[in-house]
Amino acid sequence: MAHIEFIAGHKFIQDPWDTTDVMQQAEAMGIELTEEQAEDVLDIIVECFDANIGINWDVIGSAIDTYMDSKEQSK
Repeated sequence: MAHIEFIAGHKFIQDPWDTTDVMQQAEAMGIELTEEQAEDVLDIIVECFDANIGINWDVIGSAIDTYMDSKEQSK
């Protein structure tokens, strides 16, 4: 959940997402991920971040799909 943080006297909005969120979304999609795989999905989200969209459940789901597609292609 978004919240305000102060870092070095500056006010920031933080909206943290973590591997638990990724694994929860994957489960809802019928996919089981390890903690390490969920970290890989977070990396995809960061690499493809679009500030106009932000991070939401759809973005996480799309990153999971991208991750799963990359695993299939590497077989």
